[in-house]
Amino acid sequence: MRQNTENVPRKQLVRGGAGEKDRTNTGHELFLLMANSQSDLEEWVRAIRRVIWAPLGGGIFGQHLHATMSYESQCGPQRVVPVLVELCASFIREHGLKEEGLFRAPGQANHVRELQDAFDRGEKPVFDSSTDVHTVASLLKLYIRELPEPIIPFSKYTQFLSCAQLLSKDKEMAIVELSKQVKSLPQVNYNLLKYICK
Repeated sequence: MRQNTENVPRKQLVRGGAGEKDRTNTGHELFLLMANSQSDLEEWVRAIRRVIWAPLGGGIFGQHLHATMSYESQCGPQRVVPVLVELCASFIREHGLKEEGLFRAPGQANHVRELQDAFDRGEKPVFDSSTDVHTVASLLKLYIRELPEPIIPFSKYTQFLSCAQLLSKDKEMAIVELSKQVKSLPQVNYNLLKYICK
């Protein structure tokens, strides 16, 4: 049975060309990417871009934290957290600490997507005075949300949950246990958690 594809979101990728092209370019081999929804299509395109740009230091959204830190340590000065996190945190500290609704009010979705794409291409966009602090906060939240494993790894979830439950019974013991659990995190996770909390 043939599926009706008239209203299916499509995007054409041109092999060996300048990236995405419209249908009028027939000189290159074309690949047609179809999806059930626009959001599925955008996710596919982002995933393909991540794979293409990852060897060049891009593709950091959705990349494991240790992979990002490993690559960044080879390409420049030793850092404690990814460049994206440093840039966002620095901008937020400078322009957003008195901003009402910071991390609650959404940023400009199109600008967040543009910044995400730029970082995924390995670029380091500059946030200037015209950049909305909510957009930068949304970008930082998106980066953290798209980590394949949370800052507190899945393997540590039960132990951290136990600390929270212990807090209502024995606050002092809970703090000691929580400190022990935080120190047992993988180093890159510990560094990111410490940096964000600071």
